[in-house]
Amino acid sequence: GMAQYTSFEVVPEQVRRDNNWQLAAISWQRQNIEFDDLINEAGFSERFDPELHYSLGDLWTRAFVTTCGESALGDFLRAAGREDAVKSMPAAIFWRDTTREINCDLDTVNEQWRLQMEELHSSVEPARFPMYTDIAINRDEESGQIIINAVLESYKADPDRNSVNATQESGSTNADADFDIPVRFLVRVGAASTRLAAGVDPTYRGQIVEEQGQVSVRFIVPASAISGTRFRYQLGFTPAIGSRYYYESWRRGSL
Repeated sequence: GMAQYTSFEVVPEQVRRDNNWQLAAISWQRQNIEFDDLINEAGFSERFDPELHYSLGDLWTRAFVTTCGESALGDFLRAAGREDAVKSMPAAIFWRDTTREINCDLDTVNEQWRLQMEELHSSVEPARFPMYTDIAINRDEESGQIIINAVLESYKADPDRNSVNATQESGSTNADADFDIPVRFLVRVGAASTRLAAGVDPTYRGQIVEEQGQVSVRFIVPASAISGTRFRYQLGFTPAIGSRYYYESWRRGSL
């Protein structure tokens, strides 16, 4: 987080940073992400999108600088490397002890971070971030492929729309909907184990399906991507062209 914060302060890219912050704010609120999650890297990756670590860390560092001062970044790193620093302590104790060493208070920083995240979340247009509901998982008997079907909450089918793909790419809004159609949809599939994957988890595109006035996203996952009958997956989408993917928390699926 400190590295991300510093890089944006040195080379401002405000549009990109704002997009990252909006993704982070929505994820923070919907997925109940706390400071204890940020300081547990392995646990964070098991529950959330690992890429969120950068944007949430950037925002936490912003709260840290607001509370403790701009020089606190360097002071913190020097304090962490001081000769009498206790080694191999739990993460929570490390952060509290090191923050106290530079005459700042971790609880105050975290309260500033919470207030900052609430303010940022209130400024985000929720129409850009629809939610998946009523998820169904089945295996196609002929092909063996796994089909994940997820309803887009509050979105209604438009019988007058001629091209679903054109609507997806434009990110246009259905007149009866409460949110914009994302540019594209994605599912990320992981192993059933809670241990971190050794490599990059495979991802697959989804397609909009409109049936009986209801709009869903259907993901088709190759049988070879899943070993056994249990697996982990994350549903996501791109809010706008050029934006990073927004991923929900990891879910567990079974066949």
